[in-house]
Amino acid sequence: MTLEGEDAQANDSDGEDLTTAMDVKSFSIFGLPSSIRTKGDLEPLKNLTAQEYASGRVPRFGKSNPEIMDVPFWSAMIAAELGPWSANNIVHYGKTGDSEPTWTFAERMGQTTTELPDGRLVFIAGEHEDFYDPDFHIYNDVCVFDKKKKNRSTSSSSEDGGGGKRSPPVLYGYPKTVFPPTDFHTATLVEGTPDIYIIGCMGYLDQRRSGETPVYRLDTRDFSMHAVKTSGEKPGWINHHNACLVEDGTAIRVWGEKHKYSGSRVYVKDGNKRGECADFEGEYLLHLETGRWTRQS
Repeated sequence: MTLEGEDAQANDSDGEDLTTAMDVKSFSIFGLPSSIRTKGDLEPLKNLTAQEYASGRVPRFGKSNPEIMDVPFWSAMIAAELGPWSANNIVHYGKTGDSEPTWTFAERMGQTTTELPDGRLVFIAGEHEDFYDPDFHIYNDVCVFDKKKKNRSTSSSSEDGGGGKRSPPVLYGYPKTVFPPTDFHTATLVEGTPDIYIIGCMGYLDQRRSGETPVYRLDTRDFSMHAVKTSGEKPGWINHHNACLVEDGTAIRVWGEKHKYSGSRVYVKDGNKRGECADFEGEYLLHLETGRWTRQS
């Protein structure tokens, strides 16, 4: 998607200090609940050194399962609630390595949000923009906000609920082999367990496997990620679908829907023909104890 309005206006400012020219609220994190949304804090972004900007601007994978990604530029981007174009203009160091995207948490599509029983919010992966955009990237990170905790020593602002800025989120990264770039998936918390099941993905073209369904289990005790081996009649490489835990908690129900603009999809490949996305129809159950898929309709 393309930012318009204030974004276009900022582009015409010709060197003007964009921290005053922009309405920061226009760039709030998509889908971030009002309980933890703030007016973007630009100070961490403005105070970055050239080295911090250059070393943190480009997305990268974690090295362990998980790795806490303590990257000053990433933390500043989350605090600012800005997308790449706006942030790169505010920093004033000039974007380096134009062939590589700028890391962002704001303005992601196909990202899921799951609330844990203790009130924490778990944001999983997602993508920024489409393939034709220089900042296009599909992420494989997990970001955890604690909406109950506020840092009262740093602010007395009432805009965040009265009593300080929200505590910084914790950002987890993973090796690509542990958790590949993931978007337009579902994330289902299994009640009574620490597990979030991540099902489906659009992903990059070279990731897609016709007939396979990616399933991962996120353990929220330590935020380690685990591939789930499944069997049975799989729904295929699905995305934009729906999922929910069945009433007795033993399985996850997955189904597709037709929408006006972009319905649920499944990647299919016929022999040597080039793969394509088709409508995903029907209903499936993933039985959690056995990892077996069964088709219901």
